[in-house]
Amino acid sequence: MGGLLDSADLEVQADYGMFGIADPDGEEVDVPAGNWLSTGRSGFLVNVASDLAHPAVRLEYWQGTPADPVEEHEVQETFRLFLPTGELALNQISLGFEHDVLTVPAGHHRVRITGWGRERVQSTVQELRVRHPGLDSPEREAGYEALAGTEHYLVQFQLDESTAVPG
Repeated sequence: MGGLLDSADLEVQADYGMFGIADPDGEEVDVPAGNWLSTGRSGFLVNVASDLAHPAVRLEYWQGTPADPVEEHEVQETFRLFLPTGELALNQISLGFEHDVLTVPAGHHRVRITGWGRERVQSTVQELRVRHPGLDSPEREAGYEALAGTEHYLVQFQLDESTAVPG
């Protein structure tokens, strides 16, 4: 196991059912087609349970192998990204990119994303729609706000030292 070198905690406003993390100098990522995750060469997009409840995202940069999450997770994938600058940005789709959310060394990275709370958000949003019909229901809006952070993701980056881009 390695050591945690840096981290960032984000509250995300998903749009069109998704958000992404990417090196903005890299290539665009295709929209997830029925799956919860779509990866590209320099970033990824997450298809969230509901864009009505803002998910929380923790980004971590590790030297060596990251610690395994201790909680039972609902989804998890490991993949590789090439980050040409290492300057990560949060893609909130219509809101655009929030730049410099975390900086890691440029190069190839092993990335593990783990997610929790997706099923709870889906079932609660459906329940709120049934119990509080009408798009402008204050109870329904309060229920959505109370779900903020319930769906959450841990994204762990680990540099492949043999591919580091000289600074």
